[in-house]
Amino acid sequence: MNVRYPMPTTKGKVKLSSGEYSTMHAHFYSAWEAGKLAELVDSCINAGLFTASNPKPEECKITGT
Repeated sequence: MNVRYPMPTTKGKVKLSSGEYSTMHAHFYSAWEAGKLAELVDSCINAGLFTASNPKPEECKITGT
């Protein structure tokens, strides 16, 4: 997750704050089955470069829904 905050053009110090008026948090829920996720990471991400002689497996190709 990327969050961008516009910076004011006024003078002064900039600091991140966490307190009563300036807090936020986020949640991430992984719904993948752990074994299937590990299999896809191994075969789609850690398998090295895909080439004509080492083509990308079908299960790694992104398709529209």
